[in-house]
Amino acid sequence: MAQALDRAIDYVFSQYRHLSDAPTPMPDILTANRLSDGDVVYRTAPGDWVADVDAAELIDGAARLAVAEAAAQADVKAAKVLDVATIAVEVTDGHIVPKRLRERIRAFGPTVKSDHRPGAI
Repeated sequence: MAQALDRAIDYVFSQYRHLSDAPTPMPDILTANRLSDGDVVYRTAPGDWVADVDAAELIDGAARLAVAEAAAQADVKAAKVLDVATIAVEVTDGHIVPKRLRERIRAFGPTVKSDHRPGAI
């Protein structure tokens, strides 16, 4: 009886490990540049464009992404934003972090110290 219980426990743990190894899809967000000033902006769930990446709508699934992209393209036609792009992100410690370095730089600023930036005193 103890061996049967041990086998059952081993089976359950092996199935659990199998499930935890399955990749979870990364959410996406939409980014663009605001046409009025060129700032990097992110699309929120209500459809606004804001500079704070943490306010961006996390989009999971192709159907939801298609709906959000269509709405974003309407904002392009309305001359609100341009260069709409979908970017993969992950949520780390409650903050949205783009996966690609280029997008992290766009979200969080230059990779050099502030005293090395042009115009620094």
